[in-house]
Amino acid sequence: GCDFDAVDDSVSCGTADVFTENSAITISAWANPDSTGEGGFGRIVNRSSSALTGPNFRVGGTNDIRFSVTGTTNLLRRSNNNSFSTGQWQHFLVTWDGSTTAANVHIYVNGLEVGYQTTTNGATLTDNSGQTFLIGNDATSADTFDGQIDELAVWSVVLTAGEIANLANSRIKGIPLQIQPSSLQYYFPMDDQETGTSADGDTVRDLSGKENNGTGADGANNIGLTWQDEQVL
Repeated sequence: GCDFDAVDDSVSCGTADVFTENSAITISAWANPDSTGEGGFGRIVNRSSSALTGPNFRVGGTNDIRFSVTGTTNLLRRSNNNSFSTGQWQHFLVTWDGSTTAANVHIYVNGLEVGYQTTTNGATLTDNSGQTFLIGNDATSADTFDGQIDELAVWSVVLTAGEIANLANSRIKGIPLQIQPSSLQYYFPMDDQETGTSADGDTVRDLSGKENNGTGADGANNIGLTWQDEQVL
């Protein structure tokens, strides 16, 4: 996986028409958060420019997990506090049908759906065409993830409960390639270089078949974003 420094690390994956404001999606990742991230928020994925917050999937300062999409009213679903733990590997997953109904967002940790404290329907969701898909940050480097992200995959459909359980419980690297491959838009095994080496400027391969490769950037801080072995798969 890649280890993000909670300061300014990111992986930029281009502007492919994935994770839009109005289409179904499933996002799956293994992560080991060291904390809740920069300023109390750490983005697992985000699609934005400097002028647009965009859709995002992130962890928050009360160990909650949030999925939101920008609009005149932001669509938001936020888990209960203490839905995940720091300092250990967990499987994070969200599904959304692309509607403005926030109850149609479902967040899972280790294959089990969480409880929710906030469910706010969206209105007039903001067009994000042409915006950049980022791992571990937003475009302004304001919410950098703190810790490791690995085996990140994105589908353009809502996966079934059985498929979600398989992703969380199989503990096999590459399992996203076996689940609805025709709908798989990104799959980053994040094992491209040796442990402990810098990922700055490195290609982060997308093996979905769509060739939406990412590029690592450790930012002006220049001490973060390293390749690291994970101990869970």
